[in-house]
Amino acid sequence: MIAFAAGAWHVAVRSDMNSQSQPFPVAGPASSTEPRALRLAVLGHVKDGGGSVSSAHFQLCQALLEDGHELDLYAVPSFVPDPGYDSLRFHYVPVSVVTRIEGDFRFLPSNLRVFVHRMAGRSRGRRFCKHAMTEARSRHALEPYDAILFLGRPPQATIAEIPTVVWPQGAPQNELEAIRGLAKPITRVAGRSAYLQARLYYEVKDRFVWRWARRHRLVLASNAARRQAVRFGVAPERVCVAPYPVDLARFTPGSIPDGPVRQILCIGRLDPRKRVDLLVDAVAILASKRDDFRVDVIGRDGSLAGWSKFVENAGRSLPITYGNAIPQAEILERLHQADVVVQPSEREEFGSAVAEALACGVPVVTGPTNGTSEYVPDDGSASFDRYEPDSLADALERALALSRHPAARSACRAAAQLFAADRVAATIVKFIREIPC
Repeated sequence: MIAFAAGAWHVAVRSDMNSQSQPFPVAGPASSTEPRALRLAVLGHVKDGGGSVSSAHFQLCQALLEDGHELDLYAVPSFVPDPGYDSLRFHYVPVSVVTRIEGDFRFLPSNLRVFVHRMAGRSRGRRFCKHAMTEARSRHALEPYDAILFLGRPPQATIAEIPTVVWPQGAPQNELEAIRGLAKPITRVAGRSAYLQARLYYEVKDRFVWRWARRHRLVLASNAARRQAVRFGVAPERVCVAPYPVDLARFTPGSIPDGPVRQILCIGRLDPRKRVDLLVDAVAILASKRDDFRVDVIGRDGSLAGWSKFVENAGRSLPITYGNAIPQAEILERLHQADVVVQPSEREEFGSAVAEALACGVPVVTGPTNGTSEYVPDDGSASFDRYEPDSLADALERALALSRHPAARSACRAAAQLFAADRVAATIVKFIREIPC
């Protein structure tokens, strides 16, 4: 029998006794034509040059500050360090979360060990949110907030008298809906037992973690995600659609590739709904017709192991290779080398790799349930209408045909203007202002 002790938690909010702890400068009186700047409490993952989500959050916060709004960012310093915005309207509020877990979890079965640590992480998140909101209520009493903005995390605690706006990573129960339709690909790659475990996990998890969604207002990155939220029971007027912002000053077009071999890039976490199994089958069809291309799949295994090994095995007989996740700083270089970026995902709310490719002027391939398809130009992309190998192979071939045309690449860059941080921030500010008092 394996015995272990429950962990003990200690959470404390650290208030710096210096200029950081002083309230924001009060905005000047609003004119009749210019609304008063918003004062927002922000909780979430924010990092310049981090992953696609945390980088997008950084761009959003920077745009809000540049537009004159005031932000208090509540964060665990060891997880979200001070992003260091150059603005007097920004205030970083460190929330220290100290965790002590007694017992040796190495003796647990691997699946149970992962579960225990995952539950511990959720408990830690709830406690962080609770204590961050305690501090936020104190600051709100001195200088009221207009809203709380949760970026990439659920709102386990709020301030009752002001609106709560949540930008979650995905739409309500989207993962559950996706996993229900992926029995064949998961069984093919990881086995029947892996599918049953994944199905059970999401059937339990997604029935509980989204319970808050009907009570608050959501920002979702595509109309496809909005429809999913409405099906879940969120009132349509409580959902704002805004794409994840992209740093358009960093992700810019490079020179058009001119080598004899066309480079197709698939980049992102290898979760089941990313459908790299479908990509492998499509590459096999395309390779029977032409030999002037290769496909690089880049990303680590996600919630279910086995996809990277599946691609590696396929690469022995096909022009497809697998590489582990690369730092954000290297993504731009890989995009500049690419002729086409493909994202064969099912039920994708928004694919940041596609958005970054468009910003670099790279034609893309997306499928019928990929929300990013809403932002893709017809003359700079090739979509497929069925999650079948022949449909994806045909789209890849059409994308390769236009991949080196300057007009197609210009259309991609023009479409990426929708991802400008100031436009995204303006959409969210308008949404907050329109919330009834």
